[in-house]
Amino acid sequence: MSATESSEYRQSRQLSAVLIFNQFNYIETNHTLSYNLTLDISLTNPCQKYFKLIDNQAFAYYQDQKFGLVTLIDRRTAFHQHPKNTAFFQNAVVEGWKTMGFEEPVLPKD
Repeated sequence: MSATESSEYRQSRQLSAVLIFNQFNYIETNHTLSYNLTLDISLTNPCQKYFKLIDNQAFAYYQDQKFGLVTLIDRRTAFHQHPKNTAFFQNAVVEGWKTMGFEEPVLPKD
């Protein structure tokens, strides 16, 4: 959430998400995580005020390490969310690869 949003909204917003793992592979020899995730997100404004949504991003974490992000709303696509309204972001894709080291095994041993 951006600094321009009110603290009332940050404290009272309701967020839910459905995550689909299209691809999630970790190659231990070179510590590379490759991923392709699809997100369906709903963001509810339960307040009586309008809120301008700008610069909203969803971050992906694994074992407390950030590995990906997707921008849901940027300054060009900002919009006002009506009171008592829910905004839907469907098929938001987080994909790519990243070199990462993990303390615990990532994949189960067979």
